[in-house]
Amino acid sequence: MRSEKELATLRLCSRFLAPYQALFSRKSSALPLLAALTTLPIFACRHVEAPPSCPPGAKLMGVPPPKGAEVWCQKSVDGRPVKDGLFIVYTTGGSKMVEGVYRNGIQDGEWVLWYENGARASIDYYRNGVQDGSHTSWYADGQKALEGEYHNGKRQGIWTQWDPSGLTSHKMVYQDGKLAK
Repeated sequence: MRSEKELATLRLCSRFLAPYQALFSRKSSALPLLAALTTLPIFACRHVEAPPSCPPGAKLMGVPPPKGAEVWCQKSVDGRPVKDGLFIVYTTGGSKMVEGVYRNGIQDGEWVLWYENGARASIDYYRNGVQDGSHTSWYADGQKALEGEYHNGKRQGIWTQWDPSGLTSHKMVYQDGKLAK
């Protein structure tokens, strides 16, 4: 199943490539040239970031770089603004720093953080505003730093921590958020 972001990118690329489809439907000696000319837009579309889309009833707010630093989806609930949908914060350089989803003002699903250098810093999962699911974090050079599971906001089970060289430093076992002895 494709994400809303992927679907928006595909729609954007389809609109861009539509005029070329008629050329391919005719037999022509220019077919190799046409194929070469259309290859570039196809590959370029892989890297086009479609504008964020919001769920029904929500409106895109904020301004992305270069003029802004944050975008989010917002709806009104009982006359109050509530985040609902995609939420992105950008670094001063314009790359993503935080990306996640709100459902009715509460964190939900995957949340990703990046370092200023563009390297992924961590991935966490939320359910009803509480960390619930796998957690993975990395050092700024891309080397894995920590991995484990959250259940209802508390560390649970085996957590593995690596030193910056990539060697396993140690494993820790958590029970209901507390380090087991």
